[in-house]
Amino acid sequence: MDMSYKGWLSVGLKVLGAATLVNGLVQVVIQWGSLPSVWGMASSWLLVGSIALPLVTIAAGLYLLMGTRGLVDRVWSDGQEELDSAQVMFAVAMKIMGLVLAVQALPEVIQAIFNILFIFGVSPVWDTSAQNQFIYQKFLSMLLKLLLGCYLLFKGTWLQRVAFPPSNE
Repeated sequence: MDMSYKGWLSVGLKVLGAATLVNGLVQVVIQWGSLPSVWGMASSWLLVGSIALPLVTIAAGLYLLMGTRGLVDRVWSDGQEELDSAQVMFAVAMKIMGLVLAVQALPEVIQAIFNILFIFGVSPVWDTSAQNQFIYQKFLSMLLKLLLGCYLLFKGTWLQRVAFPPSNE
């Protein structure tokens, strides 16, 4: 079986989509199962986040399973096929890793946004400085993970040059 590099990228993204879909379904069971016990006590922002987070994860998984052809066409340039086969496989792996990072970070960034909205809605009588610092650090680290994932998915040339330096021949 001889498959093109675009084919390998497509298969990798579909496998990631299946794993993301399963993760979203697990989140539905965990988060939605605990909603009735906290319905009257939790902030509305936290409740909305608990409902939206698994839906975003499921939607990302379904998109990767069903919409992979369009995504592969957007992130794969035809000029990459002309490189050495090891470089091309490295580029495929970096694109898959970039999407893994982005898919992992997306729900966490959304959860951090809902946590920030919750903190802004809390009474000023409560001291939330420790929570603020934790939320902002987590938000910034997840945002960096999301941006790095997008860089690897759409570009990633710097890592390719480091891994395969040009020869002086």
